[in-house]
Amino acid sequence: MNPFIYLVTRKAKNGIKEFLRKPSKIIFVLFFLLILIFSFRTSTASAPEAFYRDKSEFFAIVFALYTYAFFMTAKNGFINGASMFSMADVNILFTSPLKEKSILTYGLIQQLSKSLTLGVFILYQSSLVNSVYGLSSSSLFAVLVGYGAVIFLGQMFATVIYALTCSDDKTVLKGKTVFYGIFLLFACILLFNTYLSGISVEGLVSAAENKIMYLCPVSGFISFAVRGVIEGESTPLLSGLCIYFTLCFVCYIILSKIKGDFYEDVLKATQISYSAITARKEGKVAETAPRNVKTGKTGLGKGFGASAVTYKHKKENKRSNPLLISPVSLTMAAFSLIYCLMFSGENIALFVINVYTMSMTVCIGRWAKEFTYPYIYLIPETNFRKLLYLLKADIPLIALESGLCFAPLVILGSCGIIEGISMAVSRFTFGLLFIGVNLVLQRFTGDSEKKVFTVLIYFFLSVFFSLPAAAVGTITGAAFPFNPEIIYIVMAIINSIISLVLIYICRNVLEYSEHNNR
Repeated sequence: MNPFIYLVTRKAKNGIKEFLRKPSKIIFVLFFLLILIFSFRTSTASAPEAFYRDKSEFFAIVFALYTYAFFMTAKNGFINGASMFSMADVNILFTSPLKEKSILTYGLIQQLSKSLTLGVFILYQSSLVNSVYGLSSSSLFAVLVGYGAVIFLGQMFATVIYALTCSDDKTVLKGKTVFYGIFLLFACILLFNTYLSGISVEGLVSAAENKIMYLCPVSGFISFAVRGVIEGESTPLLSGLCIYFTLCFVCYIILSKIKGDFYEDVLKATQISYSAITARKEGKVAETAPRNVKTGKTGLGKGFGASAVTYKHKKENKRSNPLLISPVSLTMAAFSLIYCLMFSGENIALFVINVYTMSMTVCIGRWAKEFTYPYIYLIPETNFRKLLYLLKADIPLIALESGLCFAPLVILGSCGIIEGISMAVSRFTFGLLFIGVNLVLQRFTGDSEKKVFTVLIYFFLSVFFSLPAAAVGTITGAAFPFNPEIIYIVMAIINSIISLVLIYICRNVLEYSEHNNR
């Protein structure tokens, strides 16, 4: 039997066996399949065509998604590279008497399946896309395939970039200059065309439809091809596919020819990826460090006892991001700006989306990482005092992010200042609520990154503890339909009470977390 066919079939068979032996994974997959089926079923109810928004907006969103995905994937080539193999593949394939091109081909095929899996979240937008733009679920399948193609080629570009630049820091600097310069050039072209077309959503969409934007690396011609599929035009599809496969072939030749072999570069990238995966399985968090670290001022400068943890987190936040504004915060602020331009008057929907997104990001703050380190347990102070100082540095960041998310609404006049402040305060209290839910999980289950089933528990607990605020907010909205700020203030009060109760109940969480994380 061909060794690669045997390896693929054996991995698939073992993966199915492992899946069937873990009920938590089965429940997790069934749960998301039910959500997907529900999304498809609700997308069948169509509205009159007159109520649909221009499909050009949808294609502009797809272009932005592809550009962001490719940029974030390919730029890893300047840091640690990207690997198409696991450590098991390295141990088995790299030591076997097989041709390098055969091994590379196997890695690329394996990466293609992973790339498609990463884009499954797109299918869950079926109901929204159908109700807003009148597009069917088959259109989202085309977007999903395009997203997988973007990620796949982005991984190849990252590997090529790493192989070409890893040996010299000057080459890295030149590569970064070219890479960032190209995307900056297209961003300037987009902004300039938006200015000429008029600073509005229509102007931005018109600028994104300019033929020059189709030359944007990878994302431009793939979004062009996807548009051809959705609109039933063969010319965009064929031209996009030709360019895509040409680039794949060029990357393949470079990887198979550069330096005579690609073992060293792939092995290093694979080791870094494997270390990160192992750390997550063990409940640890491995942060990416730059290749060259400049030594500046050392020490905390302030803090004594439990308060030293707060200043430690502040120093780490400042060193990782001098602006103290995370990419997630900037992304949400940009999303709020675009959303309020496109859907004026739908502030409650934007608020719900912000809260939903925050529920998935608030649990990865520095306070959550500290549970996996031994230092917090060695401080000779009460557990409740240590817990409060543990949360002290991250809570202001949640407040800052909440303010940034709703500042565009106030600036553009989509809501008043009082309403904007009340929305930010309410979102902040939801952040406290999700922190309380995470503490409950830490108290009773240990680190949540170890168990897939714990993700479902977190989801249900978040919904459960959010229901009182949502229910009271709905009743208040019926009583005061023309005063939305009252709704957010009431929700903030309910959330504050529940979150403080949860934090107090888990005041001794540090007595049990170290044992649970073993």
